[in-house]
Amino acid sequence: MDSELEQLSLTIIKTANRLFSEGTKRYLVGICGRPGSGKTTIAKRLSGLINSKYCDSNQDGKDIIGSGSEAVEDNLKSSEHSDISIVIGLDGWHYPRSVLDTFEDPIEAHLRRGSPDTFDSTKYLNFLQVITDPTRRTSEGEIEYAPGFSHTLKDPIERQIAILPTHKIIILEGLYTSLQSNPVWKQASLMVHTPIRIDVHPDIARLRLVNRHLISGICDHRSQAEQRVDSNDGPNGDFLLKNSRLPEYIITSIDDPSIKISDQTP
Repeated sequence: MDSELEQLSLTIIKTANRLFSEGTKRYLVGICGRPGSGKTTIAKRLSGLINSKYCDSNQDGKDIIGSGSEAVEDNLKSSEHSDISIVIGLDGWHYPRSVLDTFEDPIEAHLRRGSPDTFDSTKYLNFLQVITDPTRRTSEGEIEYAPGFSHTLKDPIERQIAILPTHKIIILEGLYTSLQSNPVWKQASLMVHTPIRIDVHPDIARLRLVNRHLISGICDHRSQAEQRVDSNDGPNGDFLLKNSRLPEYIITSIDDPSIKISDQTP
């Protein structure tokens, strides 16, 4: 898998160079896949490869990102945080539990948390439009912010992730980065330049999820964890596979000992 990700990182950098030279402000990569496929881990590894290979090929700080961002070269030279890539998880656009309480069937909404309707897709779309708008400037310079998610609080946290001017390749990871089940999700998915899907055998994903729910304390008993996976995680995965944009690249997730699938990955 490492060699596959290394090659993909080089392809992304090459594509980014072309897009930025044409005036694109940010290059969006979307990584989707059923729950338990390892999206978060693979996204972080891919982002790390992009950053290291970008640095290797630009030791002098020259403009890899083209003429579309005039101030970036100076920012790269002056900033201690000169990574070109950053990972943003879709978790930050979960509706807070207080909002789920207002749903027509709040009990079902909480049980089905993680399904498309329990995400604020409009807010997510607006975020993508903001960070890719070449004319936008904020009171804090060009820094934008994305929400994060606290697994302790079980709710999103506003403005948790800073997106610096040097962050030109945004890796979006989550179940629904390629979803096209309604007009809002579809519009958001079409803003992604490079859609990637992580494939995994459903049985492997199920085992990972059951173990994850037990380790994280979400479920107390194995039977409870299995029921949660079969009634929520599994159906969400099946839904996204049937209703998502076709990927440009497919990565097959395997039980690689060098890859630790996070206990908190959605």
